[in-house]
Amino acid sequence: VASLARRMYGERAGLVAALLTATAFGWIRYARLAMMDAPMALGLAIAAYATWRASEEGRPRWLLAVGAGAAMDFLLKGPVGAVLVLLLSGGFLAVRAPRLLASRWAALAFALGAALGLPWYVASFAVHGRAFYDFFVVSQNYDRFMHPWTLRGEATLLAGFLVFTLPWTFLFAGSLGALRRWREPGILLPLAWIAAVLLTFTIPSLKWPHYGLGAI
Repeated sequence: VASLARRMYGERAGLVAALLTATAFGWIRYARLAMMDAPMALGLAIAAYATWRASEEGRPRWLLAVGAGAAMDFLLKGPVGAVLVLLLSGGFLAVRAPRLLASRWAALAFALGAALGLPWYVASFAVHGRAFYDFFVVSQNYDRFMHPWTLRGEATLLAGFLVFTLPWTFLFAGSLGALRRWREPGILLPLAWIAAVLLTFTIPSLKWPHYGLGAI
């Protein structure tokens, strides 16, 4: 996060970004627990960093690191982890560098992500068979859509994001005016990052407040 902010906004911003992230309540609460949402955020940060370097610094090979970040989150969180990276990086590139999104480097990033992420799932199914399918596919993924979708659940996700951003929530609120300039790369990338997480976890009917941790 510090390195990305330094490249996007300058030297001082790198230090500030690292301090704000490290002192946000959500990270103090969850970073030391055995939950996949915290390391998943590292995969998102890697993808965001690599996307910036590929697009804004003209180094398309960095898209391979996006593929590695997608594989990392695919292994940590399941298919939703790879979807988050796809939305974050793909959304940014669709606006800033659509040709890059359709390049061979993007194709290689997809291939690398699949090569790194899929073998574990294939091996798990080969070893555990129906038990793996019932637990992972049905219970941990499909079942998330089988409960009634409620505004209360949605409020839990959004309120959790704001609470876990404390004590810096006011900085986030104060930045919303910049949305008028959403096409600027320094605004678009964090916007794509936050939107990828919050919108993706809006879709399942069953949601928990810590799902927003990766957006902080």
